[in-house]
Amino acid sequence: MAGPAESETMVPLMIEARNALLARGVPAANLMLKAPVDGKHAEWFWRREFGPAYHWLLGN
Repeated sequence: MAGPAESETMVPLMIEARNALLARGVPAANLMLKAPVDGKHAEWFWRREFGPAYHWLLGN
């Protein structure tokens, strides 16, 4: 979880990390990549995204 407002390399690096994990056998169902357009290093962003991330991690 991050966004393009973090830096110009953040989203490509996240994609690269996800692809490396997939290539090493981590099931796709165990990974989520989300990069909202307004995503950035800020408390309001983390607050907004915490609930959905928490539910996904714990399987609802």
